Amino acid sequence: ISTRSSSCIAMHSEHTLSVVLVQKNDEGLEAPIAFMSCPLKNHELKYNQLEKHAYAVVKAVKSFRFYILNSHTVVMVPGSAIKSILTQQDPEAKRGIWIANTQEYDLEIRPSNL
Repeated sequence: ISTRSSSCIAMHSEHTLSVVLVQKNDEGLEAPIAFMSCPLKNHELKYNQLEKHAYAVVKAVKSFRFYILNSHTVVMVPGSAIKSILTQQDPEAKRGIWIANTQEYDLEIRPSNL
């Protein structure tokens, strides 16, 4: 399990989620160490933009668990509203599960200009 801090860049399109995990190498330069891409299926295609961003983060933490479990990870997503989805006080069922799936990680969600 890695203890290096990481950056995770999460994106989505209408039908696909894509995420890249980046860590600093021995020279101090950021380098990609893992990629994740998956198609959205059935009900996932009906998620609104914010939900797709949040879902990309949830899928990323599951995929990159080995790398990020014991380290601080900056998650960069388009826009800043996603943070409200993953920190809601009284979420509905789907969002509640997403929140539970991300709480064991040291995540810092930041907006990106991608």
